[in-house]
Amino acid sequence: INAQEVGNLINQITGSINNSSGGEKLSLFMRSLQVPKLAFAQLINIGQSINTLLATDLPSLAKGLQLAFRQEGIRDALRAGSTLDSVFREMHTTFGGSLGFTDWFLKWTGFSWTEKFNRTVATNAGMAWAQRLKEDLIKNPTNQMAKDSLVELGINPTEILKREFTKEELLTAGFRISNATQFRARPLDLPAFASSPLGKVAFQFKNFAYNQSIFLKRQLIDEFAKGHYGRGVRNLFVLATVFPMTGEVLGDIRSLATG
Repeated sequence: INAQEVGNLINQITGSINNSSGGEKLSLFMRSLQVPKLAFAQLINIGQSINTLLATDLPSLAKGLQLAFRQEGIRDALRAGSTLDSVFREMHTTFGGSLGFTDWFLKWTGFSWTEKFNRTVATNAGMAWAQRLKEDLIKNPTNQMAKDSLVELGINPTEILKREFTKEELLTAGFRISNATQFRARPLDLPAFASSPLGKVAFQFKNFAYNQSIFLKRQLIDEFAKGHYGRGVRNLFVLATVFPMTGEVLGDIRSLATG
């Protein structure tokens, strides 16, 4: 790797690709004007916990929803790093650029609350999912899907059968599920073009669509490619039934709220 490639990578990580002071100021202004479009986005955003169902399973999601209303669950999401201020600052910067106005608007419209709730649910569901995968592996030590899923959560499937989970391992699993299903807004999570002033305007509300397409590929195409046919068919069923039903209900609620 040469110096130019290293420089480009650093620029992408820091979000400073093609940054000019004039262009950046104009980009901030244009994105700030668009923020009010999110006035009812919190109604749709609450349904993003369905992603957690796709990445885990129904009992894990139910556990995550239950713990999201308890201090224990809220505390674990914070300890895992899923609900840190830095995470929301990334999102707010992507949405509106001007942090003062964006923070105020997203807070009072309820968007920040729904985002925090989703991440809390996902974190606790991820912790429950790790435990369920271990139980499946105990019942069937040749369960390759359980082994691969544990590895994706940062857990050694061979070693974990010999002992109990540590709290740090469960928090890491929860953090990974939260990131996988609720998406971050870091420059590395978007195409390089999205870090330029013009790209920030073009991708202002495209973060979800871009990352959702990658997420669905992992849950469907990649699962079949790994030979996890049972998991792939199950995910296809969830995508074909639960996703449309949830979207219709939330769409009707939004239509009612907007008259």
